[in-house]
Amino acid sequence: MCYPLIEPSSPPHLEIVPSRAQAPRRPAARRRGEIVHAAVEIIARDGVGAFRVEDVGHRIGVAKTTIYRYFATRERLLVEAIRQITADHLRPLLEPLPPGPSEFRLEHFVFGLCQAAQQPSVQAVFGPGPAVVVAESALAGDLVKATLTRLADRLAELAGRSGVDRRLAPLAPVLVSGIFASAGWSQTTCCDSMAEALAG
Repeated sequence: MCYPLIEPSSPPHLEIVPSRAQAPRRPAARRRGEIVHAAVEIIARDGVGAFRVEDVGHRIGVAKTTIYRYFATRERLLVEAIRQITADHLRPLLEPLPPGPSEFRLEHFVFGLCQAAQQPSVQAVFGPGPAVVVAESALAGDLVKATLTRLADRLAELAGRSGVDRRLAPLAPVLVSGIFASAGWSQTTCCDSMAEALAG
């Protein structure tokens, strides 16, 4: 019996798609930055008390377990987000003083503090005060307290150099906290009230 000769044909071209586990991954530093950025946005929108890791994952399209690869706990992610908020908006106020007359430096500091206080992420963390943050995380609360103390120390230092009434120095912590609290009510209230305090 004769069988017809069948020429082998090449198999159809199959495109090999890597599985999800083999899909190219973003560099760790970039992914970590995306997670922190999303956490900052959620804190700005919802506040520290409503901050959830699930929301961060949903925002950037990753599972909660992916976030826990970079941040072992919710508290660590919260602390890193607060550090980022501080670096983005408050660090310039804590850097070495610019040259110029003391009065200019004091006005520059107060204006910068008022501007920073109006940012939603800063308002969410520093506006309600450290007690609200401490309720979520003692470590994050300590970070907020330390930042407020440094800002108050800088304000007292500048006020002293400017010849402003010496009675202002002990009030610096209250004034700094007041700026963050009043910025939530009105964008101009904090600067106006601070200007009155420094003038009088």
